[in-house]
Amino acid sequence: MTAEVRKPSAHLTIVETPTAITMTDDRSQSRTFHPNGKDEVLRLDDVPVGVTAKREADRLVILYSVEQGRELRYTYSRAASHLQLVVDVQFIEHGRTGDRVRFIYEPASATATLAAADAAPSFATTKQGAGEPDAELKGLTKLGIVVEDLSPQAAACGLNQGALETAVSKRLSDAGFTVRRNSDEDTYVYVNVITTSLSTGLCVSRYDVFLYTHTTAKLAYQTTPVLVQVSLLHKGGLAGGAAAAHAEAVLRGVQEYVDQFSTRIRDANKKL
Repeated sequence: MTAEVRKPSAHLTIVETPTAITMTDDRSQSRTFHPNGKDEVLRLDDVPVGVTAKREADRLVILYSVEQGRELRYTYSRAASHLQLVVDVQFIEHGRTGDRVRFIYEPASATATLAAADAAPSFATTKQGAGEPDAELKGLTKLGIVVEDLSPQAAACGLNQGALETAVSKRLSDAGFTVRRNSDEDTYVYVNVITTSLSTGLCVSRYDVFLYTHTTAKLAYQTTPVLVQVSLLHKGGLAGGAAAAHAEAVLRGVQEYVDQFSTRIRDANKKL
């Protein structure tokens, strides 16, 4: 169980029925919980583990009895935007709460979809009309970069906002793009890193890379077209380990995603 906290699943699929909730990780391992507050036993790697699941307001709380006097409490809730799934993990030793870890999961598709039939062209409508993969990426030659401010925990784990921005900028420049740093006025790469550090020295970061653009659209509940943000591409991952090597692991993951974005944009433009 502790290993799962150190290296959690990068993707999570949740299926909910009136009486049960099934969660499947990126290794295709599934667990089914019954949120009735009653004790159950799950076999995790052939080891029986006591589990209790219940709902508290709009949250789902799952308590694992790891061993005598040791528990792990998972709390699942929606972020204020209702798009992100927030998973809070808390270590409990002999009834005393200890370290906390938070993971943020993005929805499987972050693409903005517009309900209005007369909406202006957006990522969703343009892609369907073009009939070609990544048609919405054609013509991109200039990209902005925005790296979100890092928390004190991230800094303590060796992460540096300037270093991330410089690395992303170099990756895009080497791929042939004109780069505008600290710019979100048009199409831009957005990097967000959320880090938690434990008292044991372990650092865990969730890092996400988006390719955003803007378009005008007439929404179903408004009469005047408005400017909306559209997500063209998104990749997210997790990194965990000692502080000494943590920043390098996160940077490597971010660079890999930026390279994947560059490749897809180049491939789309070959078809022009």
